[in-house]
Amino acid sequence: MLQMSGDLPEGALLGHEADRLAHRLRPSGAVWFSARGEKLLLEGDGADAPVAEWHSMTSMHTALPSRPNNGNGRFAADRTFPAMQFTQKVNCGYAVEAVTADARSFSMALIYASPSRDGRTLASLSARAGGNLFFLNEADGILTAKDRGGAISIECEAPAHENARELIMVSLEPSRLRLRVGRGPVIEARGDVSDMNGMGELFIGCRNHRAGLQKTLGDLLISDVIFWPSGSVLAAPGMAETEQSAAISEYWRWTR
Repeated sequence: MLQMSGDLPEGALLGHEADRLAHRLRPSGAVWFSARGEKLLLEGDGADAPVAEWHSMTSMHTALPSRPNNGNGRFAADRTFPAMQFTQKVNCGYAVEAVTADARSFSMALIYASPSRDGRTLASLSARAGGNLFFLNEADGILTAKDRGGAISIECEAPAHENARELIMVSLEPSRLRLRVGRGPVIEARGDVSDMNGMGELFIGCRNHRAGLQKTLGDLLISDVIFWPSGSVLAAPGMAETEQSAAISEYWRWTR
């Protein structure tokens, strides 16, 4: 056994990954929802009780059940990794009001698992004033990032989901969309996105508050959602990774 005396740097110690990530995210204004028991308020006793509130790790934001989610949201603590569980054709989504004052420019990261590669709606951002909506969708092995108005979109192969949790990151600006899957290259698309102005409401595991959209709901486990309310955290294709993107990549690598 190799032994050594002295203090190791924090980055060399296991078990402190969440604290390090929160410390790096807070200065950027990022809102981080992580499926952890201490951040969840259950509606009743027992491990299978519905999740009534999901609190951010880095801010005062709270994710509440979307209007069609009538006690369907569950915390899967007994899986390979703790996660919020979403069920096909069942409204299990959560919503975060006023997550950004300007929905035209934001970034988002998700760490999730969907073994069938058919998780359907992963997350969306609804622009209250403009009426447009941006969403991430996984269906039949294809990952899609686009606005409902059809001005901008990226389609690529969905993660393989061979190593438990996968990471996807997306950045939207008025005329540019960037997407990255895992440690792969950044994909970029151009377009003139309109009607994404005004305050934004974040939806997790669903597209909006409407009921009757069961075909957009899939089997899905989400452990982490990180939302940056302004700016792009994904650098242009071929450029060096940004500090915020690197922080998420490192956290995913050490906790997967």
